[in-house]
Amino acid sequence: MRKRFTRKKLKNAFVNALNQLITDSDSYIPVLQNNIASVLMTMNPESAESIQARIDELQQEIIDKASRQEDYDDAAQEVLRLRQQKENAMLNDTSRNESLDRIRELQEFIVAQPSEITAFDEGLVKRLLTKVTVFESKLVFEFKSGVSVEAPN
Repeated sequence: MRKRFTRKKLKNAFVNALNQLITDSDSYIPVLQNNIASVLMTMNPESAESIQARIDELQQEIIDKASRQEDYDDAAQEVLRLRQQKENAMLNDTSRNESLDRIRELQEFIVAQPSEITAFDEGLVKRLLTKVTVFESKLVFEFKSGVSVEAPN
């Protein structure tokens, strides 16, 4: 038989999950620190700025070769490749920064709580939670920071 969850039960379970994060912060803060380290480890060694500097050099090279009526196809192809690489680097930087912001936000939230949460706050759900997975014996709250908290059914 499948259990049904009312809004009230889900809200209470969310509050309990937050309180678990707060009261067991000594366990969760190191997880968040590891998540930060993992995100930082995925940094692209070439920044968008360094790629742009190389593009600028190649563009000058193309101008010089064109003025001497030399073939500049290889340089032009390299500029196109570097532009794509720069775009990817910028997307990765944005994604990484968003991940760091979400991790830090949950970390700051946990540390700032003087006591347990007593009331459901939909704003917290929107700000902190990615999804809830319902299993027969438990609920798993997955936070945007990468932390998961299990709550018994």
